[in-house]
Amino acid sequence: MKLHTVDVAVIGAGTAGLTAQRAARKAGATALMIDRGPLGTTCARVGCMPSKLLIAAGEAAHAVHAAGMFGVHAGTPRIDGPAVLGRVRSERDRFVSFVLADCERLAAAGELLAGEARVIAPDLLQVGESMQVRFGGLVVATGTVPAIPAVFMALPRELLLTNEAVFELADLPASVLVVGAGPIGLELGQALQRLGVRVTIIGNRGVLGPLRDEAVKGAAYAALRRELELHTQYILEDIRVGGDGVTMRYRGDDGALRTGTWERVLVAAGRRSQLHGLGLEHAGVELDAQGQPRGFDPHTLRVAETPVFLAGDVSGLRPLLHEASDEGHIAGANAASLPGGVRAQPRRCPLSVVFTDPQLVVVGDGSTHTRAETHAFGEVDWGRQGRARVLGKNVGLTRVWATRADGVLRAAEMAGPGAEHMGHLLAWAVQQGLSVERALEMPFYHPVLEEGLRTALQGLRAALRGG
Repeated sequence: MKLHTVDVAVIGAGTAGLTAQRAARKAGATALMIDRGPLGTTCARVGCMPSKLLIAAGEAAHAVHAAGMFGVHAGTPRIDGPAVLGRVRSERDRFVSFVLADCERLAAAGELLAGEARVIAPDLLQVGESMQVRFGGLVVATGTVPAIPAVFMALPRELLLTNEAVFELADLPASVLVVGAGPIGLELGQALQRLGVRVTIIGNRGVLGPLRDEAVKGAAYAALRRELELHTQYILEDIRVGGDGVTMRYRGDDGALRTGTWERVLVAAGRRSQLHGLGLEHAGVELDAQGQPRGFDPHTLRVAETPVFLAGDVSGLRPLLHEASDEGHIAGANAASLPGGVRAQPRRCPLSVVFTDPQLVVVGDGSTHTRAETHAFGEVDWGRQGRARVLGKNVGLTRVWATRADGVLRAAEMAGPGAEHMGHLLAWAVQQGLSVERALEMPFYHPVLEEGLRTALQGLRAALRGG
């Protein structure tokens, strides 16, 4: 049995793990990453990048359909499913190759070990059958896997898709039932619909992406329903497998009973942390009934007083690539500081973007922690905004909040055109503590979508002044 001793061991070579190792080494510690594969990061392999490639193809097809409103008549586009998916995989593989090249360099330097790791003692990992790694601090960056509800888990595997399998299809299916109206379900569902696939999206509890404000959510729902069969509060009555695929009887948002048959079922009902089987209890970690660590500090990323830190999607905090990178930095630096003290490090303003049409964006905590007595908001209806009408994308609603006491921008929820860019502007403003007055002193060109943001800010200023 070989024994390798390091200051910091990192399980998982994704975005968070790679950053954690770099942070530990920058702090002067020795660090070793262990990964069972496949390498390449969730974002590059099965997440943000291939999904955006599929969305881009859907947008191209939709542009041909929508050209008629401008008096441009191109005819019905022919969708070549194998070619669409071929480009998705080709470009996806290119993104993955950059990560793999980094991993190969780390492996050659002895800083990345292939194998499955589990904790067998408070400071000891077993890797495979022939290696043990002794550590001072342990960063767990194992990511997440799709969560599949039991009723759909029972379906034959050849009919079931997840976001980790959909990009491997040889051709586009004729029809897809998308389970989940969160970001993944909405993005993939709309992209497939625009590529000629008959899509139905079902969700529950009224979830629609990251949105919480009822007015913004209502505007987004109405806009998406113009081209999608979408139910955010469905009730399952019956589901069965037949010769044509999966047949489901359910009640939609209006309470009416419906029956449909789909060739494939794409489950996008969230993801769960990969903590099972790691043996973290041997390092003093206690898990609750949901399998999550007790005493996890979201500011230092340490689990209670153990040497274990969580980083990236596995932490359950902010499952986004840039946040995973930040968490890797925090966890790696803190793990390297053991047995000394750990410290909290500043976080960026939360920013969530869903690349549907209209785009859905939440800045800060959105409306979650706003109250009428302490916060005011301004809004813009994109149906009336000039540049949005020019582009034929005049749907949606944006709301921006500030605290009444100081007039400082705190949060926003957006459903509308160009929201990914305006969301960044607002996130920068919130992180800098910009007031509404200072924001309105900034330049707004004419005619641009950002003039709609100015309309919301002007309404917010009026609300702060009480009129």
